[in-house]
Amino acid sequence: MATPAGNKQIVLAYLEALCRGDRESARAAFHEDASWRYPPSLGGPGEYRGSDAIFDVYFAVDEKLYQTGTREYDIEILGAVAEGNRVAVEMRHRGRTRDGRPYQTDYHVLYELSDGRISAVREYFDSLYVRRLYRDEELGV
Repeated sequence: MATPAGNKQIVLAYLEALCRGDRESARAAFHEDASWRYPPSLGGPGEYRGSDAIFDVYFAVDEKLYQTGTREYDIEILGAVAEGNRVAVEMRHRGRTRDGRPYQTDYHVLYELSDGRISAVREYFDSLYVRRLYRDEELGV
């Protein structure tokens, strides 16, 4: 049986892989039928189902948004707590838009795990900031 501390390590390892652009390791942290929800005020469907949709559709938008695309992310972990099969992470994402403007906003992300892999994600961030920074076509909505 997975422990809260073990679940936290899985999530932090996933985030480290994402930051260094190791998409193969990041994807391996997810169940094939995982789900990812984000604020509906951002536009789009508000939820993606399946690791392929999460990585090949939702994350793929980042290629249009950031200078580094999905090759690397500058994410600072501000805190992480685990209880049962859930891990909550507060993080700050920094970067540059494709046209060079600074991007920085805080996220709170709740991960649910089962069998040692991420099965559900609920992502919370300042969607108004993102909507003001990018055009709809850049966001894929």
